[in-house]
Amino acid sequence: MKPGVYDHLSNAEYHGGPGVNKGLLDIVRRSPLHAKAALDAANDNEPTAAQAIGTAFHSLLLEPEAFAQQYVVAPKFDRRTKDGKAAAEAFQAEHEGKLFIDQEQQDQLLAMAHSVRQHPAANALLTGSPGKAELSVYWTDPITGELCRCRPDFWRQDGIIVDVKTTEDASQEEFSRSLVKWRYHVQAPWYLDGTIIAHQSGHAPKGWSEPKAFAFLVVEKKPPHAVAVYVMDQESMALGRVEYRADLDRLAECRRTNVWPGYGDTIQQIGVPQWYLLRNAAAITAA
Repeated sequence: MKPGVYDHLSNAEYHGGPGVNKGLLDIVRRSPLHAKAALDAANDNEPTAAQAIGTAFHSLLLEPEAFAQQYVVAPKFDRRTKDGKAAAEAFQAEHEGKLFIDQEQQDQLLAMAHSVRQHPAANALLTGSPGKAELSVYWTDPITGELCRCRPDFWRQDGIIVDVKTTEDASQEEFSRSLVKWRYHVQAPWYLDGTIIAHQSGHAPKGWSEPKAFAFLVVEKKPPHAVAVYVMDQESMALGRVEYRADLDRLAECRRTNVWPGYGDTIQQIGVPQWYLLRNAAAITAA
């Protein structure tokens, strides 16, 4: 794959193709040994139920025409009976190649999308400027020479990158925890820097401004499907850049030396987390 911006790659083609993405950096952060295992493994992991719903929601919200072509609402079949099993098989054969959701999931997705459209800031993000969904962006890292990639949910023509997240709790307090848990603070600068390099290399869509901001559009999966829009502060963005730089450099060094360390080869000291020590400071003092 050559550096550039592609608008014809399917989700499966992108995720099964070459290039370092943020997900691989997350595994490198755990250990290079785990990253080597991921690189060697076939790309045949089935998405979880949460991932499947998230993918369907992205499609409905950002590419409704594609959603209508790809997804079919399947009725409930009693597969315990001969007639029910036959009806289910006939339905699957009739809609071969489609992705199936049930009516409850359809209603959930529509309600979530409605909440987004009713939220002033979220709706403005998606309608305030023309843009394209699910562009596949590839660039060459100027330091390591690694081919890198990202797939912005929505890249606005005015230079704003929008990332849609589905979650159980979209509150500021809880989503700040998600920044750390899922390393979203790494994703934001990774996507922003990658699209900037692609733009400066002349690969961005014609007439697109240079990327300048990254915003999270967060919607809850359960009623009332509350919505929030967040932009990370500069300190968090800087930390994300430090972390992705370290992860990418480490990956490149492992490829160069073919040495993929795990958690360490020596006996190491370990203790309870610092927050647990602080919580029990009185007990330690009294001991």
